[in-house]
Amino acid sequence: MATTKKISATEAGKALKRLLSKAKNAENPFPGVTDATQVLIQSFLVWEWNGSRASSTWARMVEDVTDLNELRVTVVDDYLEYFGGGCPRAEERADRLRATLRGVFHREHSTDLSGPAGGPKKEFREYLDSLEGMSPFVAARTALIAASSHAVPVDERTLRLLVKSGVIDSDATVGSASQTMSRLVTAAQGLETHLALQMLSEKERATPVMDLPGTVAEDPTPKKVKAGKGKKKATAKASPAKPAAKKSEDKKPATQKATTKAATKKSSSVKKTTKKAAAKKTTVKKASAKKAAAKKTPTKKSSAKKAVAKKSPAKKAAKKTAKKAAKKTAKKAAKKSTKK
Repeated sequence: MATTKKISATEAGKALKRLLSKAKNAENPFPGVTDATQVLIQSFLVWEWNGSRASSTWARMVEDVTDLNELRVTVVDDYLEYFGGGCPRAEERADRLRATLRGVFHREHSTDLSGPAGGPKKEFREYLDSLEGMSPFVAARTALIAASSHAVPVDERTLRLLVKSGVIDSDATVGSASQTMSRLVTAAQGLETHLALQMLSEKERATPVMDLPGTVAEDPTPKKVKAGKGKKKATAKASPAKPAAKKSEDKKPATQKATTKAATKKSSSVKKTTKKAAAKKTTVKKASAKKAAAKKTPTKKSSAKKAVAKKSPAKKAAKKTAKKAAKKTAKKAAKKSTKK
């Protein structure tokens, strides 16, 4: 089997130097805070999350509670409201924080960590590591800021960044990576290195290697060029669905046209039938009127003709008789004249 080559201390140091040179003006999301209890809670908020989001969550917590001891008995649902949406490992974060604060209260009879933090640094770190719900990142960050211990906090986001940059071996764990970083970085450079790695991991949006149940991973925001390509791909993939939409849209007007055509056909047929009926009625009426008129007029004419026909023979007879009478009178007058 082929074995991966281990990164030497010299190579890791050079790779770390190149990596840290990319970080400029790294800021602490909680500037000036050194109280051990406050740093502990803030470290749980920064763990596997964004510094600015952790800062706003801390502000909501402080505004809502009157004493940090209340966070020990705060229910998980209230913590989820403090975190807001998009918080990775939200329920696990809340459970760990509550369990750690309960462990501190059982030992100190309060949530004040000023006593253990004021003792030897090594003992304080061991104290933190032994608390229930504690994570290596929170213990290292609390010891670094509250007690100025020699530590470099590493969570899975930071580990992924270090492996990608060639600083840490790919098979390293969070605990072993934190120890390696403590050997590469001096105690005076611990806080500066932590803030730089925190800023770079937020830029890279290095998501956790494994999301535990009940957690939400942050959505990675790629660069502008990649985002444009992704949008083009998304639109290209979504484009085949457009013809189907067009077909469905075309079908709707076709059906509407068909219904309108059917309606117009019905209306036209109704109009035609009504027109035909009206035409039939009018033609029947006209025909009947004409027939009636035709019937009436011939009878009148025929009766008149018959009357004329009846009257004409009588006139002829009268004329004949008048002629005969005139002839007789003329003959008589001629006879009388001859006798004389």
